[in-house]
Amino acid sequence: MKKQIPVILLTLVLCVCLFGGMAKADVIEIDDYWEEFLYTHYQDCDVVDTYYTVNNKSGEAKVREDANRFSKTLLEVPNGEEVFIKLIYHVPNGADWGFWLDDDVMGKYHTEALWIQMSDVYDPENPPEDLVIYENKETSRTEESSKTESSGEESSEPEESSEIIEPGSGNGTTLAIVISAVILVMLISGLVLVLIKDR
Repeated sequence: MKKQIPVILLTLVLCVCLFGGMAKADVIEIDDYWEEFLYTHYQDCDVVDTYYTVNNKSGEAKVREDANRFSKTLLEVPNGEEVFIKLIYHVPNGADWGFWLDDDVMGKYHTEALWIQMSDVYDPENPPEDLVIYENKETSRTEESSKTESSGEESSEPEESSEIIEPGSGNGTTLAIVISAVILVMLISGLVLVLIKDR
């Protein structure tokens, strides 16, 4: 029995560490992310801490997982909405991207970052002289449908589908749980074998 105590203790310690790591994996540490990003890309970043207004020609701006137009679209924000930009990342030989700091949205989409292209927003306190305010996508659709109804014509344009990623998709949480469960089963099996062998 004395030989089994270290094995039991080791199994319990490993289980606590394993599940503690799984619980921490779901916690998003926003400050750490942007501070690390700023540290890594300090030459190409400006900390602005300013509210910007969304203003995109299509009526809404895409919010991405990374500062890259090919990265996953998390959601689309309609024109006129305000977003709090923590820092602006000037991509070398590319576009400027704003790190949108919003705890609620980040938590909902299980992401450490929300990136919006700076060409899709403007600073309402210092708007550019050549600023053109575009309509909200929903407003323009409503106006188009009322024009079509009044003229008696049916719209031949297909509805655009918004690519919105559901919360939790694309993250590693499910994989971490599966791997943790496999390790836990292996540890328990090893403990059972040791107990059987000592009899």
